[in-house]
Amino acid sequence: MLPYLTSGEAFDSPTDGLGNPIGGTVFDELYQIETFMQPTSGHATFTIPVEVGDYTVHLHFVDWVENSVVGSRVFNVELQGQRVISNLDIVSEVGHSTSLIKSFDIDGVQDSVSITLSVVDGYPEIAAVEIVPQGQPYLGEGIEDTCGDGHIDEGENCDDGNGVDGDGCSSQCSVESGWTCTSEPSECEQSSGSLNSVDLIWEDAFGPNQGDPAGVSAYYDLFYAAPQTFPLNGSFPKTNGWMELIEGGDGAHCSLTINTADNTVVEIGRIASWIYYENGGWEQFDDVAHLSGGTQHPYIGDPFVPDLEGVRNYYGCPDTAGQSRLDHMDYSVYAGNTASGNGLYKPKYGWIFHGWGNNQVVIDYSRNPKAVLVTLFARLVVENPSLPDDRANAHYVIHSGSDRKNMDGSTTSGGDIGISRWKRVTNEWQPFNFITGGWTKDQFIATSPPVINEP
Repeated sequence: MLPYLTSGEAFDSPTDGLGNPIGGTVFDELYQIETFMQPTSGHATFTIPVEVGDYTVHLHFVDWVENSVVGSRVFNVELQGQRVISNLDIVSEVGHSTSLIKSFDIDGVQDSVSITLSVVDGYPEIAAVEIVPQGQPYLGEGIEDTCGDGHIDEGENCDDGNGVDGDGCSSQCSVESGWTCTSEPSECEQSSGSLNSVDLIWEDAFGPNQGDPAGVSAYYDLFYAAPQTFPLNGSFPKTNGWMELIEGGDGAHCSLTINTADNTVVEIGRIASWIYYENGGWEQFDDVAHLSGGTQHPYIGDPFVPDLEGVRNYYGCPDTAGQSRLDHMDYSVYAGNTASGNGLYKPKYGWIFHGWGNNQVVIDYSRNPKAVLVTLFARLVVENPSLPDDRANAHYVIHSGSDRKNMDGSTTSGGDIGISRWKRVTNEWQPFNFITGGWTKDQFIATSPPVINEP
């Protein structure tokens, strides 16, 4: 849209939306880059040249920003200087990551079509504009998105009858890395020895979230937006690898949990960490076969939790998750261990399990450190085999990362080096990966990064 901007101010969105599944359309890519305005921009007018004639204008909208809520993005739309939409709120009409098309007929166009967006509240945005001879449908109109119906249609590599990621057949009906799918509806199994891959490591670090945490406020946007990653620098002497497990939410800030399982726990297996030096390559500094280090968060004594009010305000939702924690102060997320020694965890009532390996590494800056890589494995298991298996109702998410550490092991004021995307825990073992940023995928692949497949 920017080449047609003739008045006001507008910007193209970053590439965070690439790969996001979009509902209501089979042309996801049409909506994954948007043109948007700042709240202070006032308005933006786009003038598109056309020949003399009568036209239908199809305006394509979407809001794939997961921390948007009803009322946070409201704007007006004009065509040819006439108001055609007042107080448009995409999330209110269709929710997140779902296409919204508004169509209008205009007669007697002489040489151009003008479209103006004006701010009411937040960041107005538009994904695409189609100007077609009057009466013609918009792109994809009448084409049904059949992914999830159990039938493998044109453009689908699999279809297991649901819209869930992480079970082998993705919500876009493509076979996920490390899986094989057969039959119709698709039956998917993890490929032997290939749970993880270089592509999956990169996707976990820079891809869109595949789940959202409950009880996290707008202040902590790193929990909702594309994963925050930062290159290493010389401001801290040590680093580590860590993970967090929390109940899933609906994507809204401070949302209540959507986890309804009561006989399901999360088994955490191996956690391993590496550091990459330009002078020396990858060096492993931690590999714990059965995760043993960790704590229930928040706890009094943590630098960010000085007292009970800190417990209440942790992650900024004092009236929902915070109050639930205070009402269940005696609850423990620890649910025991497996026969092999893996920990079992069951976060509820706003509590979080925060786990880490056994070792931190002293960074040798003379060798040009480039990145930290963390991999861990997790799956859902039935807590009590004598009770019904309710894993289908479970919704837990995990992300991983690494910290800026002082020599004494405490976390510096700079906090995290970076955080991976949130990803939902499933019935089968799957890896959860993190790498720091500051390089391209081709550069990352060229280092021959370590890939482990044993949980």
